[in-house]
Amino acid sequence: MKGFKDSSGKFHPITEYKGVRKSRDSRDKTKGTLIRKNRNQDRIYAESYNRGQNIKVVGHGNDWILLLDRNVVGRAKTKEEIFEMYDKVNVHPETGSPRFFDPRIPLLKRKARDPTIDPAYGLLVANGYDDLKHNPNDPEVKKAYKIFIKETLQQARKLQKNGMKFQMEGYKDANAMFKDVEKNKNLLYRPSDNDYKGTEDHPMFQLTNIKNTNGDRMRVNDVFRAIHDINGHEKSKSPFTPEGELRTYLEHKKFYSKEATRALFTETQGQGMWVNFNKKTGKKNRHAQKVGDFEQLDFPIQKAGIFPDEVIFN
Repeated sequence: MKGFKDSSGKFHPITEYKGVRKSRDSRDKTKGTLIRKNRNQDRIYAESYNRGQNIKVVGHGNDWILLLDRNVVGRAKTKEEIFEMYDKVNVHPETGSPRFFDPRIPLLKRKARDPTIDPAYGLLVANGYDDLKHNPNDPEVKKAYKIFIKETLQQARKLQKNGMKFQMEGYKDANAMFKDVEKNKNLLYRPSDNDYKGTEDHPMFQLTNIKNTNGDRMRVNDVFRAIHDINGHEKSKSPFTPEGELRTYLEHKKFYSKEATRALFTETQGQGMWVNFNKKTGKKNRHAQKVGDFEQLDFPIQKAGIFPDEVIFN
């Protein structure tokens, strides 16, 4: 008999879940599954997707069931018990770490223009970046980056046409960058020539026809970082902090198509969440940003890969 063992060793037989009727209080007697339908009280409490699988926690009060692709794989009387089972199912099949998009963790605790990041969500995205494969020849990855790069260069050409200059240097803080862009139409950027060791086949490493103030051709990544500062940080007046980077991403995303956003997420949120929330150096990196010591930041390996759409467009 197929089934599922929870952490206590209790065996739960797998049965086919066929839903419930839409009455106020109904019982699905076909497989012995009880769900009280009290309209607003009952709900799908959690739901996630990974590699074609659909996981749900459904219930109310002391009736909870865990569904894996419509198969009942667990039952419990409390939310704590059912989520203990949920955590056992909701793991990456290779690493054993939580899947990126655990539905109990909100993407943002939203405020009008001051979004804050749930650290647990940040850790999940950081773990997701660790799991991400560098695969620039994958058709979906290649398509997303091709469109992303095209739209990035279009933004850069428009800025240069309006008098913006790109110069190799760096800023001590975001306010210095805001003033330089607004008063001088100048943007300093840190060249990334040495950032792609081992991943030189990354599409962001290739040279473009966009030139800096020295007349040198800029790499795609350098062009993107420059316009990300202008069309993201400067437009949203966001500092170089975890929350500022998130707000910058939300602002800059307005300039990209849906397909390009897939690559944008990896280049900003994927890398950014790794910087701020990875287990080894996240805490140190957050402190470095807080005191303005950006030279002490640790960065992830550059990867050409795409997160699942459920993460990107959540």
